[in-house]
Amino acid sequence: MNISELWSKFLRGFLREVDDPSLSRRIKFAVAFTLIVSLTQVAFGLLRIRHGQWLFAAADLILASYLLGALTLLRRQRRPSLYIPVGVAGLFLFLMFLFATGGANGLGLSWLYFFPVTAFFLCGRRGGVKWMGIMFLSMFGLYLLQHLKLMSLHYPFATGLQIIASLLVEAAMVYYYASITERDEDQIGRHNQSLE
Repeated sequence: MNISELWSKFLRGFLREVDDPSLSRRIKFAVAFTLIVSLTQVAFGLLRIRHGQWLFAAADLILASYLLGALTLLRRQRRPSLYIPVGVAGLFLFLMFLFATGGANGLGLSWLYFFPVTAFFLCGRRGGVKWMGIMFLSMFGLYLLQHLKLMSLHYPFATGLQIIASLLVEAAMVYYYASITERDEDQIGRHNQSLE
């Protein structure tokens, strides 16, 4: 059995009761994404332990455990409507942690830019808009807490505004793409129904 066959067999365990092709693609992406992110976070966590960066190591390992636990939940319960928001919420919390602390060597902001793609792809156009709204409000909320001297953020406000502006542009582009994709999927679905 080759790797492709093993991967297909592994994915079938997540897709047994899924008939919707769009949802099937989202689940496949979520599973692959979760595995890649989890393995990456474990590697980063172990590397950070070696360098004595205990806080970031703990965050990496907690995220990996959280995502693998959510993936196990999906495989057992086969309820993507529960798994996808739980996975995106965990990723969101981790990214807000990186935004607040700067991450190791101040590079935490570089991870923020894959959130819009992930949110829109996994949650659809409306869900992506909601998650991006939560992200923007959270970022401004963190800066408000800093202004009130309740916490200190790694990035100055001017840098934060640039991050938010570039994320807004990225989110707008991904929203446009998601709109076209969802419209095309609806048209294909209606066309297929008319052929039956």
